[in-house]
Amino acid sequence: MISIEKLISQLEKCRDTHVKLPSDNDNSLFIQKTALDIRKFELEAMHNQNEKLGECVEKYIEYQQNSCTMDNEFKNNQTLNVNVNNQQHQQQHQQQQQHQQQQQSQHRQKQNDIVIPPKSLIVYIESECAALPEILSNIFKILTKSQLNIADWYIYGVKNPESFYKSFLHLININFIIKNRTDKKNEIATFKREMALQYETFYKELNYRKYHFNKLNMVSNLTNEDNYTGIDIFQYICDYTKTNMIILDIIE
Repeated sequence: MISIEKLISQLEKCRDTHVKLPSDNDNSLFIQKTALDIRKFELEAMHNQNEKLGECVEKYIEYQQNSCTMDNEFKNNQTLNVNVNNQQHQQQHQQQQQHQQQQQSQHRQKQNDIVIPPKSLIVYIESECAALPEILSNIFKILTKSQLNIADWYIYGVKNPESFYKSFLHLININFIIKNRTDKKNEIATFKREMALQYETFYKELNYRKYHFNKLNMVSNLTNEDNYTGIDIFQYICDYTKTNMIILDIIE
């Protein structure tokens, strides 16, 4: 058996070709690594792998932070838009309420400022019949173009609250006159509430927009205001009940 030392000695004496033997310092694949070198190589590989993994984790954390920031900004923008829309809606609603209150105040002031001529003054008692005044009989004679039998006509006394709706329900519901005060009040409230619930349907089907009727104001007036009267409610109540109506202004 030849030893390594003898093999090296013989190879160094070779005259034809100089053979260079690998040393421990050479990074050669033909040199068997020691257990220490192998362990060192494994630890370096693990260290490099940990460094790459750490870089990936840092990038992932940075991505998540950026994503959370973008989500928060998006949510903040959504919340801001919702708040802006709510504020605009509240402002519009407040403006409509203020405008409505101003109109009501002007209407009341106008009513207070009206001076009723003596010939237009009608004196009656609630739930009692009164004779037809001359100013109305003259109007009916003009409208009918004939002599009017005064005995066939009379005025039935109703008063506020809800005098307009009381009068109207007396005309379309024959049993309304025999109800007591509480039942009349409840029936008027029910009648107005049902009209308010169906107003949107009539508004669309009959194209009330062309009359410049305010849909929100109508519903609010029907549900919140006593004895609301206006051209919009006159039009709607005729359409709702399929009834014709003549409004006489005996003051003007």
